[in-house]
Amino acid sequence: MKKISDIKNHFILLDTNIPIFYSSKGFKERSGNILRLLVDNGNKLAMSEITTLELLKEEQDKDVADYHYAFINYTEHMTRLPVDKNIIQNAIVLANEYRRVCNQKKVNYPDLIIGGTVVGFSEKSDVLLMTSDRRDFCEPLWETVAYQCVLKDDKEKVDANIYLLKFNNKIILDKYRNGDL
Repeated sequence: MKKISDIKNHFILLDTNIPIFYSSKGFKERSGNILRLLVDNGNKLAMSEITTLELLKEEQDKDVADYHYAFINYTEHMTRLPVDKNIIQNAIVLANEYRRVCNQKKVNYPDLIIGGTVVGFSEKSDVLLMTSDRRDFCEPLWETVAYQCVLKDDKEKVDANIYLLKFNNKIILDKYRNGDL
Protein backbone atom coordinates (compact mmCIF):
# COMPACT_ATOMS: atom_id res chain seq x y z
CA MET A 1 0.00 0.00 0.00
CA LYS A 2 1.21 3.49 -0.82
CA LYS A 3 2.20 6.00 1.81
CA ILE A 4 0.45 9.35 1.82
CA SER A 5 3.79 10.95 0.93
CA ASP A 6 3.72 8.98 -2.38
CA ILE A 7 0.53 10.66 -3.61
CA LYS A 8 0.97 13.30 -6.30
CA ASN A 9 -1.27 15.51 -8.45
CA HIS A 10 -4.68 14.69 -6.98
CA PHE A 11 -7.58 16.75 -5.73
CA ILE A 12 -8.01 15.83 -2.04
CA LEU A 13 -11.07 16.62 0.07
CA LEU A 14 -10.40 16.75 3.81
CA ASP A 15 -12.85 15.12 6.18
CA THR A 16 -13.60 17.21 9.28
CA ASN A 17 -11.44 15.00 11.49
CA ILE A 18 -8.27 16.15 9.69
CA PRO A 19 -8.40 19.80 10.86
CA ILE A 20 -9.52 18.53 14.28
CA PHE A 21 -6.39 16.37 14.52
CA TYR A 22 -4.25 19.22 13.20
CA SER A 23 -5.52 21.45 16.01
CA SER A 24 -4.22 19.05 18.66
CA LYS A 25 -0.84 19.91 20.10
CA GLY A 26 2.07 18.46 18.14
CA PHE A 27 -0.01 16.52 15.60
CA LYS A 28 1.24 18.51 12.63
CA GLU A 29 4.85 17.75 13.53
CA ARG A 30 4.23 14.09 14.46
CA SER A 31 2.44 13.55 11.14
CA GLY A 32 5.40 14.96 9.21
CA ASN A 33 3.14 17.88 8.23
CA ILE A 34 1.27 15.68 5.77
CA LEU A 35 -0.88 18.50 4.41
CA ARG A 36 2.17 20.57 3.47
CA LEU A 37 3.77 17.47 1.95
CA LEU A 38 0.66 16.81 -0.15
CA VAL A 39 0.65 20.40 -1.43
CA ASP A 40 4.38 20.20 -2.20
CA ASN A 41 3.63 17.04 -4.24
CA GLY A 42 1.26 18.95 -6.51
CA ASN A 43 -1.98 17.94 -4.80
CA LYS A 44 -4.84 20.41 -4.39
CA LEU A 45 -6.59 20.42 -1.02
CA ALA A 46 -10.27 21.18 -0.51
CA MET A 47 -12.76 21.37 2.32
CA SER A 48 -16.55 21.21 2.20
CA GLU A 49 -18.57 24.01 3.77
CA ILE A 50 -20.16 21.32 5.94
CA THR A 51 -16.73 21.02 7.58
CA THR A 52 -16.92 24.71 8.48
CA LEU A 53 -20.20 24.01 10.26
CA GLU A 54 -18.82 20.96 12.04
CA LEU A 55 -15.69 22.78 13.21
CA LEU A 56 -17.51 25.83 14.54
CA LYS A 57 -20.83 24.44 15.82
CA GLU A 58 -19.59 23.42 19.26
CA GLU A 59 -18.34 25.49 22.14
CA GLN A 60 -14.65 24.90 22.44
CA ASP A 61 -11.45 26.14 23.99
CA LYS A 62 -10.52 29.60 22.62
CA ASP A 63 -7.17 28.39 21.26
CA VAL A 64 -8.85 25.51 19.42
CA ALA A 65 -11.57 27.82 18.07
CA ASP A 66 -8.92 30.29 16.89
CA TYR A 67 -7.05 27.46 15.18
CA HIS A 68 -10.22 26.25 13.46
CA TYR A 69 -11.01 29.78 12.24
CA ALA A 70 -7.45 30.10 10.89
CA PHE A 71 -7.64 26.69 9.21
CA ILE A 72 -10.99 27.50 7.59
CA ASN A 73 -9.75 30.85 6.33
CA TYR A 74 -6.43 29.54 5.03
CA THR A 75 -7.10 29.86 1.33
CA GLU A 76 -3.66 29.89 -0.26
CA HIS A 77 -3.68 26.11 -0.75
CA MET A 78 -7.24 25.24 0.26
CA THR A 79 -10.36 25.35 -1.89
CA ARG A 80 -13.68 25.63 -0.07
CA LEU A 81 -16.53 23.79 -1.74
CA PRO A 82 -20.17 24.82 -1.31
CA VAL A 83 -22.93 22.32 -0.66
CA ASP A 84 -25.33 22.36 -3.60
CA LYS A 85 -28.25 20.32 -4.96
CA ASN A 86 -25.99 17.84 -6.78
CA ILE A 87 -24.00 17.12 -3.62
CA ILE A 88 -27.22 16.54 -1.67
CA GLN A 89 -28.43 14.16 -4.41
CA ASN A 90 -25.10 12.30 -4.23
CA ALA A 91 -25.45 12.11 -0.44
CA ILE A 92 -28.91 10.55 -0.86
CA VAL A 93 -27.48 7.97 -3.27
CA LEU A 94 -24.70 7.21 -0.78
CA ALA A 95 -27.21 6.76 2.05
CA ASN A 96 -29.12 4.25 -0.08
CA GLU A 97 -25.96 2.46 -1.17
CA TYR A 98 -24.65 2.23 2.42
CA ARG A 99 -27.89 0.48 3.38
CA ARG A 100 -27.64 -1.84 0.36
CA VAL A 101 -23.97 -2.89 0.46
CA CYS A 102 -22.83 -2.16 4.04
CA ASN A 103 -25.29 -4.16 6.16
CA GLN A 104 -27.95 -1.46 6.54
CA LYS A 105 -25.33 1.00 7.77
CA LYS A 106 -26.58 4.47 8.69
CA VAL A 107 -24.13 7.34 8.27
CA ASN A 108 -24.49 10.83 9.76
CA TYR A 109 -25.48 13.69 7.47
CA PRO A 110 -22.16 15.56 7.49
CA ASP A 111 -20.27 12.43 6.38
CA LEU A 112 -22.88 11.77 3.69
CA ILE A 113 -22.44 15.33 2.42
CA ILE A 114 -18.65 15.04 2.45
CA GLY A 115 -18.93 11.71 0.64
CA GLY A 116 -21.44 13.23 -1.79
CA THR A 117 -18.94 15.99 -2.52
CA VAL A 118 -16.27 13.43 -3.41
CA VAL A 119 -18.74 11.53 -5.60
CA GLY A 120 -19.71 14.70 -7.46
CA PHE A 121 -16.18 15.85 -8.12
CA SER A 122 -14.99 12.33 -8.98
CA GLU A 123 -17.03 12.55 -12.17
CA LYS A 124 -14.72 15.36 -13.37
CA SER A 125 -11.33 14.48 -11.91
CA ASP A 126 -9.41 12.05 -9.73
CA VAL A 127 -10.62 13.02 -6.25
CA LEU A 128 -9.50 11.42 -3.00
CA LEU A 129 -10.89 11.75 0.52
CA MET A 130 -8.52 12.20 3.46
CA THR A 131 -10.01 10.86 6.68
CA SER A 132 -9.31 8.90 9.82
CA ASP A 133 -12.85 7.50 9.81
CA ARG A 134 -12.98 4.08 8.16
CA ARG A 135 -16.25 3.20 9.95
CA ASP A 136 -18.29 5.74 7.99
CA PHE A 137 -16.15 5.56 4.85
CA CYS A 138 -16.07 1.79 4.63
CA GLU A 139 -15.38 -0.82 2.00
CA PRO A 140 -16.62 -1.69 -0.55
CA LEU A 141 -17.81 1.87 -1.26
CA TRP A 142 -14.43 3.40 -0.37
CA GLU A 143 -11.07 1.92 -1.37
CA THR A 144 -7.83 2.75 0.44
CA VAL A 145 -5.26 4.38 -1.84
CA ALA A 146 -2.70 5.40 0.79
CA TYR A 147 -2.25 5.23 4.55
CA GLN A 148 -0.22 6.78 7.36
CA CYS A 149 -0.14 5.97 11.06
CA VAL A 150 0.57 8.94 13.33
CA LEU A 151 1.90 8.02 16.77
CA LYS A 152 1.49 9.95 20.00
CA ASP A 153 4.49 11.72 21.54
CA ASP A 154 5.50 8.61 23.51
CA LYS A 155 5.66 6.71 20.16
CA GLU A 156 3.89 3.75 21.78
CA LYS A 157 0.26 4.61 21.07
CA VAL A 158 -1.52 5.49 17.85
CA ASP A 159 -2.87 9.04 17.69
CA ALA A 160 -4.53 8.62 14.29
CA ASN A 161 -4.68 6.36 11.29
CA ILE A 162 -4.97 8.63 8.26
CA TYR A 163 -6.33 7.26 4.98
CA LEU A 164 -6.61 8.55 1.45
CA LEU A 165 -9.69 6.92 -0.06
CA LYS A 166 -11.14 6.67 -3.52
CA PHE A 167 -14.85 6.26 -4.12
CA ASN A 168 -15.68 2.95 -5.80
CA ASN A 169 -18.30 4.02 -8.34
CA LYS A 170 -18.34 0.54 -9.91
CA ILE A 171 -20.47 -0.73 -7.05
CA ILE A 172 -23.24 1.86 -7.44
CA LEU A 173 -26.49 0.63 -8.94
CA ASP A 174 -27.03 1.54 -12.59
CA LYS A 175 -30.19 3.47 -11.77
CA TYR A 176 -28.08 5.93 -9.76
CA ARG A 177 -25.51 6.25 -12.54
CA ASN A 178 -28.30 7.53 -14.77
CA GLY A 179 -29.20 10.23 -12.25
CA ASP A 180 -32.39 8.57 -11.01
CA LEU A 181 -33.13 8.85 -7.33
